[in-house]
Amino acid sequence: MPMMRNRYWIIILSFTLLTANVYSQSDSIGVYSEERPLVFEDSESIWPYSYLNEDGEPEGYCIDLIHLLMQKLDIPYVVRLKNHQEVLQDLKDGKADLVLGLGDVYEKKYGYYGRTTITLLTQSVATPKGLKTAVKSFRDLKNQMVTVKDSGLCHHLMVDYGWGDRAIVRRDMAKAIQEINDKGEGQIVWNTLTLKWLINHYHLDNLSLTPVNMPHGETKFLSPDRHLLDLIDKAYAELSATEQLLPLEQKWLYPDREVPGRPLWEWYVAGLALLILALILFLYIRERKKRARTAAAIHEMSTHINGIVASDKIRFWAYLVRKQ
Repeated sequence: MPMMRNRYWIIILSFTLLTANVYSQSDSIGVYSEERPLVFEDSESIWPYSYLNEDGEPEGYCIDLIHLLMQKLDIPYVVRLKNHQEVLQDLKDGKADLVLGLGDVYEKKYGYYGRTTITLLTQSVATPKGLKTAVKSFRDLKNQMVTVKDSGLCHHLMVDYGWGDRAIVRRDMAKAIQEINDKGEGQIVWNTLTLKWLINHYHLDNLSLTPVNMPHGETKFLSPDRHLLDLIDKAYAELSATEQLLPLEQKWLYPDREVPGRPLWEWYVAGLALLILALILFLYIRERKKRARTAAAIHEMSTHINGIVASDKIRFWAYLVRKQ
């Protein structure tokens, strides 16, 4: 009997703890309020994903994305943009609740990753026009001096492979790329869309971009709150399924890409239908003109015959064969 009672209480206790854990997870999102909003932090200079505009306000694809997600989840939030290392430190110190980080081992120690890849960062090299591009694959970085973003993906990889002495590490990449454009010497390896944005924004007409064959970077949400990450993954999937993210991508990531129109086969079908309609109309008009000409000829013949009959110069006789 004592053993049965112990088992009974163990079952009750386990059920109570499980229920409490479920409720604590479902209620964990409720810790964010107007008085205590969710703090989202991101980099201040990763154009066009997140950056401070000329007025010092947060702007970019990720800023608009977080607005959509928090609006859908009904979570009050604030956005702060800082240097990426400061962002990670704030997350570690509990000053930030949610950040965007590279989905790799470099930042895993700061929290948990969400399952969704928010952006895929390809790498390119910007070089002055007229100069031969020496960097076409990751292996080429071994023997080339290149400017890289401080603590960026390329910087991490070069250090890991023992090529850190070939990296010219810069924190202000906007200034670095303008210097390369003005001096006509040097090369900078960074995110493709970021380099393209800077070239267009500052009208750097002395630079050309060449893709670099190297590992891509995956940007994911990073947070100590796993339940928050699960909710964000679900909300992101719903926004993506309903194509609510397309306007953001068109605005920030692919502004030069034409807005998708109707499928090409629909235009072919419409053209064929118009051709058939034109053919039918042509045949109808031709047949109508033919009938009009025939009717006019018959009318003219009848008028002529009636005139002859009226002049009494001719008579018509009908011969009935059967009646003889």
